[in-house]
Amino acid sequence: MHNSLFTREELRPANAHGTYTRFRDPYRGLTVQPGSEPGSDEFRLAPAWRVVFGPTVDAGAATALQADVTSLFARLGIALDDGAPRAFCFDVDASLSPRDCRLDLGADRLAIAGGGTAGLWAGLAWLVWELRVRRAPVLPTGRREHRALWTTQISQGPWGGNYSVPDLGPDFLSDESLRLYAHGGVNSMMIYGDLLCYVRSDILPELNHPDAKRHLDVLRAAGRRAARYGVGFTYVPVHPKLVPAHPVFAAHPDVRGRGWRRGTHRFHCLCSTSAQALAFYREQYRRLFDAVPQLQGVLAITYSESFYHCDMWQPFECQPCPRCAPLSSDARVIPLLATVADALHEVRPDAFLAEWIYTWQPPDNGGRTLAAIHATRPVAVGVCQAVDKDPLYDGRTVYQKPGYRKWMWDYTLDYEGPTAFAAEAARCAHESARPFLAKTETGTGIEAMQLPYVPAFYHLARKWQGVRSLRPDGVHQAWLFYGHHLSRAERLAAWAAYRPDQPAEAFLAELARADFGPAAAPAALTCWARFGRAVKRLPCVHLGEYYKSPSFFGPCHPLLPDPEAPVPEPFYACLYYLQELGPSFSCRELDECRVPIVLAELPETPAGLGVHTDPGLGWELVSDEYDAAAREGRTGWETLCAAEERLESDEDRLNWREETLLAELAWRTFLSCANVVRFLLARQAWWRGDAPAALAAMRRVATAERANALAALPLYAAAPWLDPAARLDGRFPEAATLIHAKVGIVDAFLTTRPCTRPGDTLR
Repeated sequence: MHNSLFTREELRPANAHGTYTRFRDPYRGLTVQPGSEPGSDEFRLAPAWRVVFGPTVDAGAATALQADVTSLFARLGIALDDGAPRAFCFDVDASLSPRDCRLDLGADRLAIAGGGTAGLWAGLAWLVWELRVRRAPVLPTGRREHRALWTTQISQGPWGGNYSVPDLGPDFLSDESLRLYAHGGVNSMMIYGDLLCYVRSDILPELNHPDAKRHLDVLRAAGRRAARYGVGFTYVPVHPKLVPAHPVFAAHPDVRGRGWRRGTHRFHCLCSTSAQALAFYREQYRRLFDAVPQLQGVLAITYSESFYHCDMWQPFECQPCPRCAPLSSDARVIPLLATVADALHEVRPDAFLAEWIYTWQPPDNGGRTLAAIHATRPVAVGVCQAVDKDPLYDGRTVYQKPGYRKWMWDYTLDYEGPTAFAAEAARCAHESARPFLAKTETGTGIEAMQLPYVPAFYHLARKWQGVRSLRPDGVHQAWLFYGHHLSRAERLAAWAAYRPDQPAEAFLAELARADFGPAAAPAALTCWARFGRAVKRLPCVHLGEYYKSPSFFGPCHPLLPDPEAPVPEPFYACLYYLQELGPSFSCRELDECRVPIVLAELPETPAGLGVHTDPGLGWELVSDEYDAAAREGRTGWETLCAAEERLESDEDRLNWREETLLAELAWRTFLSCANVVRFLLARQAWWRGDAPAALAAMRRVATAERANALAALPLYAAAPWLDPAARLDGRFPEAATLIHAKVGIVDAFLTTRPCTRPGDTLR
């Protein structure tokens, strides 16, 4: 969603709803066994402590840290007493980098030094990790240092909270959510949306927003709140898309840029080489970064979406820009990038602008390498590159797998990476002394973007090793698919940033022990290894269009026997990302974006979904791969389920319950994908007159998928956080509604009298 203006009635109550707030306690799931004895080189925390802050600790941060330690010690059964002889000390050490921390732990004194507020919170988070692993108020004696491998760790908006401008006040973005970033080693939250929300311009006053001052005040206040937790904001701006009759074009004809037609909409960007338009952008970015010190940088998606300019969306052009049309591709965009970079650095020399060439659409890149393209940019313009996606030549990376090639046209869970393109982008940035940001995903991908993560942690750790190999200055660790909530996948991201000294296997063993106890930990590790094998069998990035597929809806996705019948209710949803196709501040898309959420038919070959099979293989390979993924996942899930009797604490049982529910939905989703492919293949054959064998196959698959869907009903009831209706990136029906409707359709089909003419049977 490009702004929060049209969804406030959903976002505000969600921010306070128990489905989301239950995940905002950083000490949730922390097992404390008071009777545990310390080992050698360990000590038990004394029953009373006082908290002491050094003179250079920010006052707001001290207040937040004091409250956090109070919560932690209450969980541990330890008192805070200003007169206690033992001190828990926090202090800033300027010799450390801002995110780095040092822990000096002893029976009479706990000391955390950080290079800044983010480092103090990181130190507290790693102290808590020592407690989690020991499952007791016991700590190791001595010094621990944790130095972040990159300067900036950017994460998606919070689960259940808002990330889209301009509504970033406490009723949309809570302090509890900001605290969770600090506990996950994240020092930057991505905010996203319309720059026009903040426009107050002397250059193009026709673009002034009536609430711009209030919006800026809200952002400034959000920055102050975030700063208490060592968190800032990375802004992904959406530039203006204006209808042809907008007053700004009548008053200032030279600022009209390229025009596009998307569906029924026509709109223009501001010209990216017009002196007046560039002066406007300079004015606005200077104003923003001057007003909000916690804005750390701008991530500019220069091709495909968001950072609109006169070299974007060439296939949809309906009116060329008279100034930019004669220019080269680079000459159309470089002036805008240079202007924004200069504006940021004039106000804040430490701020970054990173160009993210998401999907290059112009035909005139001339076959150049990614490094050659970035080399044309001013050195002040940094580089952002996804570890798994080729941004050039229609944006696909070809991934060779046994029997087929998988085209990775978006973030993938399967591929470990990094691609040669990512390595090239990193090398280009390092050689030219530009900032380099790596884009990855902590725990999911487009293959399973409805899940907060897939518990394939050995596999995910290997992906993080690939990120480390790029030596990034910053990492954007997750887009906006689910929401940050300090999941196990996000703890793994903190390990990736801070613990290059610790092998992944050792960290995962600690994670399993901390969350499930020593007796059940081996089952969790086996489950995670099995899911690592499962995700390697996912044959395509998404089985259909975004959201409109069993890849997203899993057991909720219907089986529709009649390809000519309209999609029945309730299999429709409002998909907010379709707002991309309309002008700024248009609310028409909220009505127009209500679309069927069904994979209605299969392309002629799997190549239509980016699966290029070897000769003699086809859709059967796709369904077989999804089946294999489901089997691997199910085996892992069953192993974890069998460990229930070995759990030791209520917290273990909570963690185990949530992990088993998530794992079950993951493998049932893979199974639904296999069943939908087989059903549609059989339906094609039957509809062409290949009865009765095809009809029998349809019924066999429908019976199996009916059972899969019904088995998922109690899962969704027990885990409302996995229900599609809980998502905030659209308006989705509840899982129970979808499954009951799906089962009703299947039951009607299974009881229909067979007929030699398929159309007569179903209509």
